[in-house]
Amino acid sequence: MFRDPYAWVEAMRVLPHHSHNHINMSQFTNHNKPKGASWRRKGGKALGWKEFVTKPWVGKERDDIFGLGKNFYEMQPDGSGRAYSSIIDLRRDKIINHLSVADFVGTRAFLPMRYEDLNANGTSILLRGIEEAAGLKANCSAFIGKGRRRLKKKKITKHSELPDEFIDWMNEYVDWEVESRIGYYRRNASASDV
Repeated sequence: MFRDPYAWVEAMRVLPHHSHNHINMSQFTNHNKPKGASWRRKGGKALGWKEFVTKPWVGKERDDIFGLGKNFYEMQPDGSGRAYSSIIDLRRDKIINHLSVADFVGTRAFLPMRYEDLNANGTSILLRGIEEAAGLKANCSAFIGKGRRRLKKKKITKHSELPDEFIDWMNEYVDWEVESRIGYYRRNASASDV
């Protein structure tokens, strides 16, 4: 399952699961909250987009962070133990790795799907592909998609609008050759639809 790169990075910034070094726990953190209170209840905030995308993808476990899951940063797969310099470099390698599953011994079918397509069109194509690969009939109904919708300018969710500067940064630094393998392309920062 793949997700639009702009939406994926923004979702990770807003709620950086397993990435304790990628939130802002400023000096104003409310330490009076009980142990086990979530990072947001203690005053933590999401980093700004520029700091989030340029901060090296590494960090240490913190015992004052709750609500993000266990701290876990993936290292580069070359055995060096080096961290990724940015989340977009991690994404590139994750895409390449996921696409390599098609070549694994024993893989009967490889069904890469984009979240946006499943959301818009439903899951019938996915279920049909699984049925054909497994030689079984699904014991569930397909989810009916929401249809193609025109979203407001640059919106990726109903809650956030992406700044032009973020779109421009992504357009410059994302590996668009890799993204094109899964059907994603650069956006125009001033485009009227997403």
